[in-house]
Amino acid sequence: MNTIINHSKKSEAINRILTILFVCFSVLSINAQLGVQSYLDAGKNNVSEGVYLKSALRADYGLEDYHFETGIQFDLIHNNPKVLSAFDFVGGRNLAIKEFPIDVKAFFLLNRFSDLLHEINWGLRAGTIKFEHWNLELGTNSKTYVINRGVRERFGLENSRNRVTEALDLTYLVTYLLMPHENDWNVGLSLTNVDYFLVNQSTNPSFKLLSYYKPIPKLTVNLSARYHQAAIFNIYSSHFGFIIRGGARWEI
Repeated sequence: MNTIINHSKKSEAINRILTILFVCFSVLSINAQLGVQSYLDAGKNNVSEGVYLKSALRADYGLEDYHFETGIQFDLIHNNPKVLSAFDFVGGRNLAIKEFPIDVKAFFLLNRFSDLLHEINWGLRAGTIKFEHWNLELGTNSKTYVINRGVRERFGLENSRNRVTEALDLTYLVTYLLMPHENDWNVGLSLTNVDYFLVNQSTNPSFKLLSYYKPIPKLTVNLSARYHQAAIFNIYSSHFGFIIRGGARWEI
């Protein structure tokens, strides 16, 4: 009898917890913006040993002036043996300085780009879409390359220096759109050294031709082509890579 009573009490407690969680989620979702994004990259560069294929899944959440975003990347066809190759998290807030809108965000990025090294990247960025045809962003980041644990153990590097840090580099994004931001379709050109799972040195930007279309209000389909050169602002510049990306974002 006591066992039945205890079981009933546990069931009631679980139901209460689930009800509270459901109510909290419902309240938070009233004014929240939820989104899910997926895309596929096909490209080639000087070290890829042919064409590579990557995919990514991303989720974003916005509530009032705050927004959060996270994602994971998969190397489907690549010389990198790690299938789950990258993870990132972004948290930010929309501000207004004398009625000038600014989006300030902090980010963390882990990129396991090879079986020898991985990259840890974090920093701050601030951007604005105040101007209806422009998207502008400026920031700073700190990047650390770390020798993987297995490599350190294999070659006895545990007690030696196993990481190199590039501190306080510059990040930037300059995008011009043919139509205003709120238009249902758009094409544009972009110059930047950042992407979801990549932050290059400031001297290594990418040129991107981008487009998007909203067939329905809650769905955005996008297609872009990115051309990357190494050290374009230096005297010596060589072709480094080309990427085509196609994807979609759903608002929930």
